[in-house]
Amino acid sequence: MDFRDPVWFVVNTKDKQASAVPRSLADLHREWTARFRFEYRPPPPELCRGLPHQKLIWHRRLRSRAFSPTGTID
Repeated sequence: MDFRDPVWFVVNTKDKQASAVPRSLADLHREWTARFRFEYRPPPPELCRGLPHQKLIWHRRLRSRAFSPTGTID
């Protein structure tokens, strides 16, 4: 994964400013308190109807371990 790709940019959810600018995970290596998780969120069941192997789609969320830009994980 290339964390400089905008698809992986993050926004500080604790920042109450509406103009919070998305930042690259790769640029947060000095942010010691920054922690992230990947989260799988399934599509709604109605959007899965008719898909091949639709019964194999897991319809619950799944979160990764937390990780930081400094390379630590929980």
